[in-house]
Amino acid sequence: MKMKVTINGQVSKEALNTILAEQKEKIETITTFCKKHKITELSYKDNVLEYDYEISPTKTKAKEVETRWKKKQELLRLG
Repeated sequence: MKMKVTINGQVSKEALNTILAEQKEKIETITTFCKKHKITELSYKDNVLEYDYEISPTKTKAKEVETRWKKKQELLRLG
């Protein structure tokens, strides 16, 4: 997740916390929307926030399934 917040001028610590909390709410809304609609990439930009939503596909491991045929073949090869 990459988030970029642009603030022009100086702000107090309390104002910064408020701004960041508002931007966090926007990100949660975007993330929820993307998950609900199965969107894998989205770029959002307004006058304060620039946010790139991207979900990487999960890799699944291939499972080896042992069958009776395989066992029989191995037994014939060994015997």
